[in-house]
Amino acid sequence: MIGVGRKILRKFDESTKDTSDLVLKVEDKKFHVSRMFLAGQSPVFYTMLLGSFKESKKNEVVLKDTSASDFQIFLEALYGEPSIEDDTVNAIPTLADKYNTKTVRAQCETFLVRDSIKSAKEKLKLAKQYDFNRLKNKCLAGVKTMNDVRECLAGNLSDMDQSVVSFLLQKAVTFDLN
Repeated sequence: MIGVGRKILRKFDESTKDTSDLVLKVEDKKFHVSRMFLAGQSPVFYTMLLGSFKESKKNEVVLKDTSASDFQIFLEALYGEPSIEDDTVNAIPTLADKYNTKTVRAQCETFLVRDSIKSAKEKLKLAKQYDFNRLKNKCLAGVKTMNDVRECLAGNLSDMDQSVVSFLLQKAVTFDLN
């Protein structure tokens, strides 16, 4: 769960029911959304809401295994709000992958590459977890000193992407030779 105490950027409550045709229930919260918009953004939602699934006939669909606060931020990003921040970016790619929303996934990686103040080690962990190759390459390109190598390698090496470990060890050897 993320986003406790953060400002809501877009409402999906009762006040938006005139412009919505579907309610998604996550935990105890109801999100009023557009079926066609979601279907246009996600093949998973398309199949669920417009295909032959029982959900396609319902006006309220329950989504499980997701926190309401994470889903709020995910929907904000999907609807174009700048909701991706350092304290939200860890959980949102999971939902982007679950619902196969390439735009939200790309927003997360772009935020991490351009704006995040997370450490290189944290970014490399997220790059591995979500297969963010552009982020991985940006982090590795930023390794300029032995301290950078140490920062990235701190912790359990078996949890890291082995190509990253190999690159960092090669860099370390190069620094030692100079």
